Amino acid sequence: MKITFSQTRPMTKPIREYEARVVYIGLKYRYDTHTKVLSSIEKHQDGSFTYTEIVPDTHVFSRGYSAEHTRVIVYSESPRIWCEETSPSDYVVFHELSDKVLG
Repeated sequence: MKITFSQTRPMTKPIREYEARVVYIGLKYRYDTHTKVLSSIEKHQDGSFTYTEIVPDTHVFSRGYSAEHTRVIVYSESPRIWCEETSPSDYVVFHELSDKVLG
């Protein structure tokens, strides 16, 4: 899915929250220990970003090089809007771009 980032939290009430350890694996993926999903963010030459999630065949990884405790706050499922927070002052809000926005 195409996404954008911001430092502005939505005004709507969150629909759920959870805490997880995010393990960075290799040069592309990160693993969420709560959802058991690998995700990646890819930047394209036009400046846009694509966010991808996959369910791995295994939950044992050999190239974890860093980990951080993260609180994930989900605001919307469609379009997906969520915040990943490592401290009250260090967070990123992700917004899924709908097909209407993409044209």
